Amino acid sequence: MSLISKKLKSIEFVIFDCDNILINSDTLIISVMLDMIEDHGKKLNLDKAIALFGGKSLEKCIPILEKICQTQFDESHLTKCLDTEMISGLEPALGVEKFINNLKVPYCLATKLTNDVLNRKLSLSGLTPYFKEHQITNNIADSYSNSVLQIAAINGFTPCQTLVIKDRPDDYQDMKKYGFIVAGICHLPSLENNNNILFYHDINELYEFVQIG
Repeated sequence: MSLISKKLKSIEFVIFDCDNILINSDTLIISVMLDMIEDHGKKLNLDKAIALFGGKSLEKCIPILEKICQTQFDESHLTKCLDTEMISGLEPALGVEKFINNLKVPYCLATKLTNDVLNRKLSLSGLTPYFKEHQITNNIADSYSNSVLQIAAINGFTPCQTLVIKDRPDDYQDMKKYGFIVAGICHLPSLENNNNILFYHDINELYEFVQIG
């Protein structure tokens, strides 16, 4: 059994991020990017689009889009396009409801999203009921790793008892340094499992691997 496999057996608390972990944010952003690229007479296949835009915020996608299309884009217009996509296409990430329903340990949600944006996304995706009786920490302005360290402590758990499921890898190394077990979506084939970080392609893989509780 690998080191991370052993550590996962000791999980007593789970902290979820929101975008791409609970909901299909990447799918919507990539759809908007591909629409813009096609509208400007360019072509990009889906695999390449995932590699370029996967795991990135809209703000970070715009410079890449502008380089491909050789033109500037109005962020407010792209935001409106994404908002339209959200209304019709925002859904729970594949397998996330099954994962939550089968958890036998406490869990919470920690995100940098503002309260209004978070509530809207949970409502549109139908996930609000899953967090009505669970702690939600949003609008995180400080580093994500410091915030989850405080959340775990407030709930009476150490980092080594806590699984953090997060999409964007900015804070992976800091969370690993604190001793958290971290699971994140693998957007690039170069990402590999190591001592405290488990990369997966969708949460179904994590459900089969972890079996928490």
